[in-house]
Amino acid sequence: MRISRTLLVPVLAAAVATLAPAPEAGAQIAAGYPGDAGLDQDPRVILYEDFEAGSVSDLSNRWDQVLNADGMSFTSGVPSGSAGSRALRVTASGNNTSAHLYTRLASTPDTLYLRAYVRYMGGAYHHAGPWLGGYNPATPYPQGGSGERPLGNERFTVGFEPIDAQNRLDFYSYYMGMTGFGPGQYWGNSFIQDPSLRVRLGEWMCFEVMVKMNDPVGSSNGELAAWVDGQQVAHLGPGFPNVVQTGPAVWTPDPNGPPSRAFSGATTLRSATTSCGCCCSPMETRSSSGTTSWRLPSTSARSTPVRRTRRIPPTRRTRPASARRGRS
Repeated sequence: MRISRTLLVPVLAAAVATLAPAPEAGAQIAAGYPGDAGLDQDPRVILYEDFEAGSVSDLSNRWDQVLNADGMSFTSGVPSGSAGSRALRVTASGNNTSAHLYTRLASTPDTLYLRAYVRYMGGAYHHAGPWLGGYNPATPYPQGGSGERPLGNERFTVGFEPIDAQNRLDFYSYYMGMTGFGPGQYWGNSFIQDPSLRVRLGEWMCFEVMVKMNDPVGSSNGELAAWVDGQQVAHLGPGFPNVVQTGPAVWTPDPNGPPSRAFSGATTLRSATTSCGCCCSPMETRSSSGTTSWRLPSTSARSTPVRRTRRIPPTRRTRPASARRGRS
């Protein structure tokens, strides 16, 4: 059964969001668009958001759901080299502990790339990064499922975000083959475990995530990959890499471990072959405590879509109440 893909966009501060299908081997869509200028017109782009048009209230014309619009504003800070002039700033404070932009995609290729620029301004973040996934049936809002393992035919979600108090970056994945503590206690599985892969507070960073669905649906040959500032930091697929399970929801690459079975039985994940690539220098800094800025560069669509999603991470490490409806 095919699951419709959705786009979750949490933002602290974001620049441009892009979603596209996979390009030809070795090609990167953004390479042909300096500063992402004109990328929105590329026929391979499925979703494009650069926050250049209109006001915050106008976002609801382009996204199915805008959560906590009162905590969103536009800022003039953008990644160096960007053709744009502003980014979306999201601030979590008081009762507004989270926010997101969410939408359903007009087309749903089996392999998708999501690229986004994000800048975390200070503190520790929880569920603050780009997410993508699918629901069956699709809904105009993110569905629940916190603590529950997907059945394999109704939903899956993959986030790339800070996952601990040190803002270490990793996947946060819900899929039918995930592991956990038991019924009602399944939390997002992580696969990288690199202590040096952390958020650089105050600096723009370029994130890209690839998900490839199983093909055929009944197989377990899905793939998952991630890039930070154009450097691949993870690629998982059938039989690679070698891993060991070091916690109920934690998988750690280990050359002495058995071949990866992290996606065994997951009927919703598949693999990708190329990336969108980063268009700008993600090193611009800005001093603003407690906020995060996102710039979602254009999204491209080919055999592998590139999309950018951001979700606003709460400023504390407790599970946000708003995750109730979206992801957790």
